Amino acid sequence: MLLGAQVAIFVVGILFLVRGKGLGKKGVVHPQYRWLGGFLLTALPLTLVSGFLLGFAWGLTHMNQAPEQVNQDLTLPVFAMEAGIVLVYGIIASIWESSIRRKAADVSAGAV
Repeated sequence: MLLGAQVAIFVVGILFLVRGKGLGKKGVVHPQYRWLGGFLLTALPLTLVSGFLLGFAWGLTHMNQAPEQVNQDLTLPVFAMEAGIVLVYGIIASIWESSIRRKAADVSAGAV
């Protein structure tokens, strides 16, 4: 389920970046959607880099552990880290997207 959420963030980021408008039938066009899409595309590299750094730091501090023990010890921290990244990105994207919708509605209401 966590991987599905991360893939969804990545796909929505690509859609925002390419289309430059919101999702749905009433998706508004606004240039900040491209910025939001670029931001959402950084979730996957951030997860990979932070996972690598966590594993590297763990390996330096626990050099004499068996690989099975390392796998068992790192399962929960890596899951929590990935869940935290997905949760934070989801919250930021939701707030940012609602701000973009509000800005686009203000512009369109002022133009009428």
